[in-house]
Amino acid sequence: WKDGAEAIIPKGKNITADADATITVTNGTAAALKDVTLKVNTANLKDIPAASIKHGASGQVLTTDSTGKTVWKDGAEAIIPKGKNITADADATITVTNGTAAALKDVTLKVNTANLKDIPAAAIKNGASGQVLTTDSTGKTVWKDGADLRKLGTNNHISSDAGVGGNGTSVGTGTNNFAVGNTASGNNTKGSNNIAFGFAALLYNQIGNDNFASGYLSLYNAKGSGNIAIGRQSGFNITSGSTNIAIGRGSYVANPAADDQLSIGNLIFGTGLDGYKDVTNKLSTGNIGIGVKVPTEKLEVDGNIKADSFIAPSKSYADYVFEKYLDGVSTINTDYKFKSLAEVERFIKTNKHLPGVTGINELQKDKDGKLLVDIPALAKQSLEKIEELFLHTIEQQKIIEDLEEENEGLKGRLEKIEQALGL
Repeated sequence: WKDGAEAIIPKGKNITADADATITVTNGTAAALKDVTLKVNTANLKDIPAASIKHGASGQVLTTDSTGKTVWKDGAEAIIPKGKNITADADATITVTNGTAAALKDVTLKVNTANLKDIPAAAIKNGASGQVLTTDSTGKTVWKDGADLRKLGTNNHISSDAGVGGNGTSVGTGTNNFAVGNTASGNNTKGSNNIAFGFAALLYNQIGNDNFASGYLSLYNAKGSGNIAIGRQSGFNITSGSTNIAIGRGSYVANPAADDQLSIGNLIFGTGLDGYKDVTNKLSTGNIGIGVKVPTEKLEVDGNIKADSFIAPSKSYADYVFEKYLDGVSTINTDYKFKSLAEVERFIKTNKHLPGVTGINELQKDKDGKLLVDIPALAKQSLEKIEELFLHTIEQQKIIEDLEEENEGLKGRLEKIEQALGL
């Protein structure tokens, strides 16, 4: 027995390696080799099985270093075969053309944007719930909370801080609602077709429909339907009332529980805004007040009115006075009768006002006890008295002229008598 290093290879015999890399001696006995340098004929070296190659660490690949030595390296250092192209399949998996798969790390890829299109949504990195893909101030693509708006239920659109709970997740079972602003429509359960803009706008509405609120706390307490409020805290006092309109900061209606009211800047008020009940262009039947919360006339004003002119419709005109006096009958006013001054005098003594003029006891009063005067009626009555006065004056003038003529005659006769008497 001798050390393997001293084993003698029979002369003329060759050492070969089988496919499994086991070294044998042709036509000789097996021998152990130690510290022996073998010269390998590389021309005949091929198809070395992977199991015969010394192992590297997990994830490494076999490549060469700067000296050309074969080494195991991390995948980030893998070399793409020269002349080969990196491409991305439809599922965005990167492969090496005509090469083997390679792991890439910290590698910058230049993308041909002309060929980059139709990237599937599944290939884009996910953001948080409700976010949208946009750009920041530097132009970088980032996921951010959406401009808030999200669609819920049946055609409801609300911001991330609106709706029930103020978290953009619900506006109840209603449909076609639109809410933007912290807790806007915050208690809606079944209401539909409502629009709320601003902090706590339309906050306590639950089942009301067709409301429009724009402004901080607008329609805050409203629970009716069809209300419109524009401006900070506009319509704040409306509760169960419906189809009211409040325009201007802090504008309120006269009655929180009533319907069909108007308030503009807490100066112009209205009642009976009911024209919407008839779609055939029906006019509202209510009244407008300036400085009057609950007007009882078409236009009621608390204060003076300044105008260049004032026009009022009238069914008649005082010219019936002349018509009756000159023709004996009037077609304008068949009931009119021209009174003599004696008749006028007797009427005044009995009634304490002119005939044909509304007396104080016939005038209505407002809630403050002030007399309500019908200006157009008074104007016609006054014109009637003026025309009558002119006619009486003309009659008196004729009498005066007759008396003057008669007086001149008497004066002439008197002079003749005095001359005859020598006076």
